[in-house]
Amino acid sequence: MTIVNRPLVSSIALWVAWVVAGMVGPAFASLAFSRGWLSEFVNAYLITTPIVAAIMAFPQYVVLRLLTRRSSLATALWIPATAAAWLAAGLASGALQVRIANGLLSVDAIRPLIPGSIPFLTVIIGVETLTIAAFLGVGQGLLLARVFMARWAPVLWFAANLLPMVVISIVGEIRAGGDSGTNQTELDLVLSAALFGGLNASVPGIALVALARRGRRADAPAPSTAPEPAAR
Repeated sequence: MTIVNRPLVSSIALWVAWVVAGMVGPAFASLAFSRGWLSEFVNAYLITTPIVAAIMAFPQYVVLRLLTRRSSLATALWIPATAAAWLAAGLASGALQVRIANGLLSVDAIRPLIPGSIPFLTVIIGVETLTIAAFLGVGQGLLLARVFMARWAPVLWFAANLLPMVVISIVGEIRAGGDSGTNQTELDLVLSAALFGGLNASVPGIALVALARRGRRADAPAPSTAPEPAAR
């Protein structure tokens, strides 16, 4: 008879579900842009960003709702918290990028005295990556801390979001230096968004599994410590 490790199977299923959710959201958002469904708001950052973030967060909300098996304020706030985190991260990273650009322009005046070159694009992408990971770590992490009763969830969620974002940023910088973005069809754009979305959700999926396992242990009833009746 084959013995099935049910906790392991459920953990793998949760991770796969989270990665698939991470692929579906960005793919649908990319499709919405390519089909022109958001063309009216393309220049309105304050409107477009929350809409796109909500689209990406909805599949994740479905996974969380099925995982917790109950309705709660923390899970209900997942979509608005994600939208607010992306909007705040975009505004903060934009302000930081302006300050960094001004600083690099000031340094440019003394460039002959500095050995090597300043990787402007790398610095900007790095700041954006750190900002998004920080805001998602705080916004989504606080909700996960409430759901799974884990105070360390924001720190874990920040680290889990930062690692794949660094990889994606490096790949994006390499792609920006080539001509990989030319002559791409709608299918290419959707598949690319799904691929990067799945990669971006891979490490947070592992973190979610760890939080879920911790939550199951916390919800498990404590063993009875009542003394046994004395033998007559």
